Formats: sequence, structure tokens, C-alpha cells
Amino acid sequence: MTEATGPRTEDAERPLVDPEALSRYLDDKLPGEGAFQVERHRAGHSNETFFVRRSGLEWVLRRPPRGAFLPTAHDVLREHRVLSALADTPVRAPGTVLACDDEDVIGVPFYLMEKMDDLVVRDRLPAYVEDDEAERRRMGEELVDALAELHDVDWQAVGLQGWGRPAGYLERQVRRWGGQLDLAKRFTRPLPDLVRIGRWLAATTRPTTWCSRRSPRSDCSPSSIGRCPPSGTLWPTWAGCSSSGARRTTPGTSTSRVWDRSSAPGSPPGPS
Repeated sequence: MTEATGPRTEDAERPLVDPEALSRYLDDKLPGEGAFQVERHRAGHSNETFFVRRSGLEWVLRRPPRGAFLPTAHDVLREHRVLSALADTPVRAPGTVLACDDEDVIGVPFYLMEKMDDLVVRDRLPAYVEDDEAERRRMGEELVDALAELHDVDWQAVGLQGWGRPAGYLERQVRRWGGQLDLAKRFTRPLPDLVRIGRWLAATTRPTTWCSRRSPRSDCSPSSIGRCPPSGTLWPTWAGCSSSGARRTTPGTSTSRVWDRSSAPGSPPGPS
């Protein structure tokens, strides 16, 4: 099994982002004068997100979380590469500012992107939309348009050759999430049904050898989109560009490959 890893040891003894160290690194790379202010964004469940401010300007910093995780998980430089590749396409994505792979700066790799002000739909719609059927319809259509823009990107033409491995995607997903489950079992209650389903998937997943020229997003839910204030534009959120997490943007995958197997022949029986 792949061993879990995480930030190097000394990172645990430092703040997630040391404002002084970050300021020294960014001082001659970004506009404005004086020290940078750093504020941690408390929402989200993947990589750590911070707001970085100076002289009335604001950016977003992304870095991996602390703790043990699989070697290719939480790869923020992967996020940066994807977002940078989309810069000259119609896809609604924030622009990147810089990336840093020097772990001496804040202890881990990180990158900065522009900040987009919007609302993230989670468990309910904003109040101004709930009673507006036309606006709800427009949001749904905008979501379809945003996904279509992403699906239409030729990922090789925008410089993402070697970024993903389209063949064998389903098999890798089963292995990856099986590894994540093995790691999580150290810290959780027994999960025999989940283990049983994982073994069933490993035994029954069909080989995937096809390859797509396009770069679709593998899933979409209300919490994976952001929306600017009233009459604004719908934007996909980009936490899923890392190599971990269910909301992952992967060349060669397709929403048509996600289906309900609960009634498929050979499906595992219910919990015993």
C-alpha cells in the first residue's frame, strides 16, 4: 500500500502561513507597499485557503493542509498549472499570480491567484433567488454553460500534456480511495460496509482504455460552484484541480461515466 505522507516535520512548528516570511518573499513580486496581511478562510474541506492583502489589493493563497495524506494528494502546484492553462480560454476561472515550490518560504509549496467575489451555494439558495423562478432557471443554464466551456477545452492544446492519464482512470480512483480509506481507518470507527464495497469495486471495475481530447469536470454539485451577486455570472470553483478530492478536474473523464450502480447486475448486497 502507498504510504501516507505530509508536510515536512518543521512545518508543524510554524504557522500555516507566516506573514513575515511571506511578506519577504512577495515584497518585490506584487504591487503595493508595506507588510502583507494574511487572513485564513475558514470554509472549505480541501487545501488551506488564505486572503492576502496589501495597499487595498487582495489575492488568494492556496497551500496543502497539515497531516498525513497520500503523496500526490493536495498538490496545489497542480491547481496552479490547470488554472494557468485556462487563462486564454473562455472557461470562467480566476487568473493565477505566481507559484512557489520553495518550501523554505512558508514550509510547503503554495500559489496565489486573483480573488473573485461571489457566493457559494451550499445547503440553500440565496434569499433573493428562492422566490425568483426565472433567476433559478438562469443559474441552472449558467451552470450548464460553464461546464460546456470546460468540456470544450482541448487540454493538449493548452499545454496540459502529461498532466493526467486518461486510460485507467476508474481503476486508479478505486485504488486511490481505497488508500484513503485505509488511512482514515486509523482515526475512525470500524467501517465494514465501506470496506466491503471497496473490495467489490476493486473486483468489478471495468478497465478504461479510452481517451478524450477534451477536459471535462468529473462531477458537479451546488457546493462546487460560485456565483457573483445578483445578475452576475456563475463560476465553477477550482478546489477540485488538486489530485485529491472528489471534485477533481481530470482530462479524459466525463460526467457520462458517473452512474447509479445500485441496480446493476452483480451489485453488492445491502448491509448485513
